[in-house]
Amino acid sequence: MVVLAGDGCLQEGVAREAISFAGHNGFDNLILIYDSNDVTLDAMAAVTQSEITADYFRSQGWDAVTIDGHDLTTVAAALAKAKADDNGRPKAIIAKT
Repeated sequence: MVVLAGDGCLQEGVAREAISFAGHNGFDNLILIYDSNDVTLDAMAAVTQSEITADYFRSQGWDAVTIDGHDLTTVAAALAKAKADDNGRPKAIIAKT
């Protein structure tokens, strides 16, 4: 299953609970493509967030990779790798756009 989210989406408490639940339960068929464009509804993300996103996902039991979201070849390669990895962890593709 592939899902999409952005900076503002991951500020919501229910999103954090879902991330924790998926990592704890080893949902390795889950791939999140995270559009990290540094913009939220409140302000630019630098004003409202200070975490290192990839480290956060890893701390929750996920695999995480940060890529250039404008490079479609890189996006396709990251998605193919995430689909092929059967390692018991959900995957987060953090696409900087």
